[in-house]
Amino acid sequence: GINAEYGGVKSLLTMSETQKKLRFGYFMSENKLKILKLSEFAEYAQKQVPGLECVLISLQKPLEEQGHFDLILQKVTHLLVKTDEKAKLKIQNLQNYFTKNPKCIPVDPIENQAKTIDRNLMHKVFVHLNELPKIHKIRCPEAVIITPDEPNKSSKFPPNFRFPAICKTIQASGGIQAHEMGIIWNVESLSRFHTTTYVQEYINHDATIMKIYVIGEKSWILPRPSFRNLSLQDPNHEPILFNSQNFKLTAPPELLSPDAGKAKAPDVDSIAYISKALSHFLGLSLFGYDVVVSSETGELGVIDVNYFPDYSGTDRLFEVLLDHLLKLVGGK
Repeated sequence: GINAEYGGVKSLLTMSETQKKLRFGYFMSENKLKILKLSEFAEYAQKQVPGLECVLISLQKPLEEQGHFDLILQKVTHLLVKTDEKAKLKIQNLQNYFTKNPKCIPVDPIENQAKTIDRNLMHKVFVHLNELPKIHKIRCPEAVIITPDEPNKSSKFPPNFRFPAICKTIQASGGIQAHEMGIIWNVESLSRFHTTTYVQEYINHDATIMKIYVIGEKSWILPRPSFRNLSLQDPNHEPILFNSQNFKLTAPPELLSPDAGKAKAPDVDSIAYISKALSHFLGLSLFGYDVVVSSETGELGVIDVNYFPDYSGTDRLFEVLLDHLLKLVGGK
């Protein structure tokens, strides 16, 4: 992985003797707690910072009963996509605590996390990125949202839209369905999708997707295997359906390339600039995003964003995360 930093994170691990006792709460799904090894992170943080206490919070009971928190590290996208009362009550519990305790820092605010689970909202962010100065060579792909009952699907596509396109569910995270995708070469193939679909131009990217992980002012760039370059001259090609989390097993061999994941990573400064812009547009400090580098133009296209990813393959994760959290409470 390559590190991209803007503004260098000042280490706050050596805090003054007068530092008051700090109490951090953390909450996310069982699965995410395991993947991110958050109980290990809590132990690490408590060792590094005298007087710091890290507590796993429960949203089943009022937070007030669980003591005072200076900061709450939380990922609630899995609850935001649910419609049952139980999930709503948990979110309400968190929101009530933040309302009653305005000095407690939410990392990151619930309403900003919500922007990453709806591709409609996400697309508005991509449009903002495309409006940034051309010198940064950012061009996120064109996209449209199509409902299954839309009678005239082709009228929804702008004249400059180029097939093939990748089709994704409108819900961007929180369930297995969010990873069900397809590649289509014509509008007619949309009849294969029975839910509202986000249809995004497929940008040829030399079979390499750049996974970017962000914590505060630090970005990691991790090239990963992806689909090969596709011919634009094949309007009658049958649609291809696959699961993005498991594409090597669910996609036909014609989409795979022996050179997958080997393309050169983009310029570190360009990624730092995009990370900063995304952080600003989303109001988030912990997120991941996927970038494709166009094999035709070299332009960078952001094609997906997710909140608090697993950060797999990053170095110094605990150190960087702790630095970031301390910076947030230090700057209150």
